[in-house]
Amino acid sequence: MLPILISFIIAGQPPTTKGELPDIEEIEAAMAQMPAKRDYKTRMTLAGAVLEAGAAYDVDPLWLLAVAYAESRWNINIKPGDKGRSFGIFQIQINTAKAVDFAGFLEDKASYKRKAFVSLLEDPWCAARIAGALWNRLRRKYKKRADIIYNCGFRCKGMKSTPATRAYWKYYRKLKRLTQQSQVFSCCTSPSVAR
Repeated sequence: MLPILISFIIAGQPPTTKGELPDIEEIEAAMAQMPAKRDYKTRMTLAGAVLEAGAAYDVDPLWLLAVAYAESRWNINIKPGDKGRSFGIFQIQINTAKAVDFAGFLEDKASYKRKAFVSLLEDPWCAARIAGALWNRLRRKYKKRADIIYNCGFRCKGMKSTPATRAYWKYYRKLKRLTQQSQVFSCCTSPSVAR
């Protein structure tokens, strides 16, 4: 009951970086402890992608990882969701990505076909940048409703949370805790300085 109450209290605006970014190894170590097991290369790719996107758009990279985990379990080969309308690890729709100009990846949108849009959303690096740009825009425009709007758009009018938004916050808190644990562990196991 308490985790649900906490979800209602903190749900809404995605966390910012607050000028601090975790180390890529700490993120990878936290990812390795999550139930969806991905190989080291995939974990490092995703960690690097969300770190870059988080820094570029002032969105906590652990938040981006939590959203990707809730949407796809970090499966970079996930099939399109929403009856073929959502793509990639963040399950973003093409029209949604267009709202943030595909994070600047497209120079001439008119010449691109659907397949090119989809390939951008399926690439983890591009998808993380697009998700970062989208979360930044939603945070500025919708504030506390940003997570609801990301998840289901305006059809969730009046809702305080959805199962997916509660999952975003649940996985964010878990990744945050695991990252902090790996920070403590790494400082305790680092070689000691000459005495």
